[in-house]
Amino acid sequence: MWGKMVYRDNAVRKENYYGYQQDYGEYNYGYRGVTAPQKKNNRKSMHSSPKMPKLRKRKRSLKDVIGLSVVLAVLGVIALFFVPTAYHMFTATFMHTGINNVSSADSVCQNNFDPKSGVNYNELVYPTLSYSSNYTFFNQRLHIDANEGKKAQMSPIRYGKHLEGLEKSLKALNAKYPNVKPSILVWSIDDHSYAKIDSDKIYPCASIIKLPVLIQLYKSIEAEQFGVNDSMFLTEYYRSPGSGNMQYAQVGRQYSISQLAAMMIQDSDNTATNMLMSKIGSMNDVNAALKNWGIKHTRVRTWLPDLTGNNYTTAEDMAQMLYNITDDNNSFLNVNSQCDIINIMGKVKNVNLIKAGLPANVEFIHKTGDIGKMLGDAGVVYMPSGERYIVVILAYRPHNDVNGKLFIQQASKMIYNYMYNRG
Repeated sequence: MWGKMVYRDNAVRKENYYGYQQDYGEYNYGYRGVTAPQKKNNRKSMHSSPKMPKLRKRKRSLKDVIGLSVVLAVLGVIALFFVPTAYHMFTATFMHTGINNVSSADSVCQNNFDPKSGVNYNELVYPTLSYSSNYTFFNQRLHIDANEGKKAQMSPIRYGKHLEGLEKSLKALNAKYPNVKPSILVWSIDDHSYAKIDSDKIYPCASIIKLPVLIQLYKSIEAEQFGVNDSMFLTEYYRSPGSGNMQYAQVGRQYSISQLAAMMIQDSDNTATNMLMSKIGSMNDVNAALKNWGIKHTRVRTWLPDLTGNNYTTAEDMAQMLYNITDDNNSFLNVNSQCDIINIMGKVKNVNLIKAGLPANVEFIHKTGDIGKMLGDAGVVYMPSGERYIVVILAYRPHNDVNGKLFIQQASKMIYNYMYNRG
């Protein structure tokens, strides 16, 4: 096995198989136990494998480029269509619950707003609530906010004397209607005195959302985008159920902008509302305008009718909008726009809520809203003395419960008597 061993100068040499002698260095053991380290053999092995030739990179052909392009195109289509659709279906099914009935006094947005943590889960799923507009791409909403840092166009409401007596009386009245959850704001335009109950709570606004649509309509007219005498034709696309008689009108009928504005507010016509929203740029422009105005908690999220309460507001937001369309020293609207809006809102046909609690000779401009579970009215009362006050009452109630209407009527009467007799 080891071959012939030769001893010289305390080193071990071995004759290998081919007769060559190889030095294995010093050894520490006898002939039988040599374990000396082998010296590296620099000779090229006779059995080494041949060197492999370098592979040349194959040039891509036109066919390869086309194939890659097709694959990327398919992946792009999947990303644009299937992924957003799957996300929308998931959130709509498992996360978005809409605004539901009240189960506690802490919040009117059960399952959406957590009063302990202050987190609105609806905003987490639909960040549109925090942004100025809902621009869409492939039927998916994009959330763009280009108005941060800009000065609000509307003047804010500044609070003066706190009318604690009125507030206490309204709370006592509410105790008689325990199934009604109200949000109330009373604010004097003249001396800024106020009373409020949960006026910063977010409520579904039903047809009261038509008020900012009306305001933006006249802002667009002031910008000379169109005129009050311009016309629109009714198409099947705009026909909407719910309130208003335009849903029964013949397709192709022509209406002027002023006619549509009057029907939207006075008849609360949903078809007229959708036509005007389309004219001013749909929900995108209304939401962008609201953000520009400084209105923080009011957004349009669906076309009319909004029977599930997706469009939302607060009593404070509505009061701020009412103040800016009636303030004599306000530069938000020109005189012509103010006069038109006041005239339109002074002829609302639903007089069964706040108006029902006022004396017959008292003028009241307003907009009502009703979606069954929420009943509301918002407007400006013109007292015989010349004083004016804004009143907004939003009332959550069991579906179509008459107590909601009775509460608003009695609250309106109580507010008027207090404001009239306070001296």
